[in-house]
Amino acid sequence: MIPVDDTGRWLSSTPEYKIRVGIVMSVYIIYLFYITITAIMFVNKAKDKHSGLAQRNTKLVMLQVISGCLMGTVGMISTAFQKWPAFLRLWFTNIGYIVMFAAVIARGFQYIVVSNLHNITSDIANSKNPRLMSMQGQTSLDFARKSSRLQRSESQSSAFSNTDYDTPTDTIGK
Repeated sequence: MIPVDDTGRWLSSTPEYKIRVGIVMSVYIIYLFYITITAIMFVNKAKDKHSGLAQRNTKLVMLQVISGCLMGTVGMISTAFQKWPAFLRLWFTNIGYIVMFAAVIARGFQYIVVSNLHNITSDIANSKNPRLMSMQGQTSLDFARKSSRLQRSESQSSAFSNTDYDTPTDTIGK
């Protein structure tokens, strides 16, 4: 039986407690290496303009990484050292959750805005409005007008943009 004090915590002077701290801190060090290496790999891959990660907001993803690391640190340290102050555990955990959820909400909002913007641009480029056709050469939508929807899809580097369209009547700019 593991010796505990009157609050149910392991006694810090026992060899079992020291073994527990050693194991949990070893796992924590592996966790930090994993988080650091994958974050560096993500940033390097996101710099490549031809990867699918280039369209993601690296700052928001790194905020999620930092908040996840903060919450993981709190969990590991409070598991290893049971006499860690509760207010630090609560503050770090709550700040981590707030930052994590704010980054997730911001990424979702960004996705909605960009998706709607692409839909609006596609609708404008595919419209037969004479006023828009008379503005040719004056707008930045010339590329969208001159190429078909399928060609625009093939020119993007996202894994989700390579969709086959059944639009044999797509003859814009021809």
